[in-house]
Amino acid sequence: MIRLEGASVEFPGGVRALDGVSLEFAHGQTTCLVGASGSGKSTLLRLVNRLVEPTAGRVLLDGRDARSLDPIALRRGMGYAMQRGGLLPHLTVTQNAELVPRLLGWPPRRAAEAAARTLSLVRLDPVRYGPRRPGTLSGGERERASIARALAADPAVLLLDEPLGALDQHLRETLQDELRDLFARLGKTVVCVTHDMHVAVGLAHRVAVLSGGRLAQFGTPRQVVREPADERVLALLGRRREALLREAGEGA
Repeated sequence: MIRLEGASVEFPGGVRALDGVSLEFAHGQTTCLVGASGSGKSTLLRLVNRLVEPTAGRVLLDGRDARSLDPIALRRGMGYAMQRGGLLPHLTVTQNAELVPRLLGWPPRRAAEAAARTLSLVRLDPVRYGPRRPGTLSGGERERASIARALAADPAVLLLDEPLGALDQHLRETLQDELRDLFARLGKTVVCVTHDMHVAVGLAHRVAVLSGGRLAQFGTPRQVVREPADERVLALLGRRREALLREAGEGA
């Protein structure tokens, strides 16, 4: 579905955010990008929908170079939930969820039906929550509404940037379990940025660990936690490694 080949990104001033990353995101699987702040996670995510362009290497979508595709059509064909939701505050929850279908030219009734369906999928009753403004929602409700908006046009690819980052531990674990089950039912290809290895272990089929703009390790959650590739990965796991081993299905 999505493949990076030697992708590098250098910003003005010589700041290299990504350095020669090669990586494949498999169809229908969830991959979490994990790393410390500044490791290149969000930059890599934005390469996929051309919010950032590679200065070297390339991104392939179903075998086609992403630079050969119209960027606006490309973005509207992918679901994208940005950090802290990114809901438009002057629109209702329903209007936010209808946004991409309407940009795609769907008739109003079809867009409304899509919004209601995806709000229901993330357990937000469209009758109760649809007329509300984002500012009246709790943190967990805003995250759900953002994911509903990303899903409304039924994209094959879903990009999530720290979807659980603003939640407390209990809410994070609850929504993480719900999202894992939802993505499995829908068969989406999901790329998710997180700084939390617990989220990655609980949500992903594959984990890509980034450090200093480079790919430090790529594998199943069990492989990454059980056999850290180097000191950078081991440092990211830290004192939580025993708990992560249990979560990944290994004895501590």
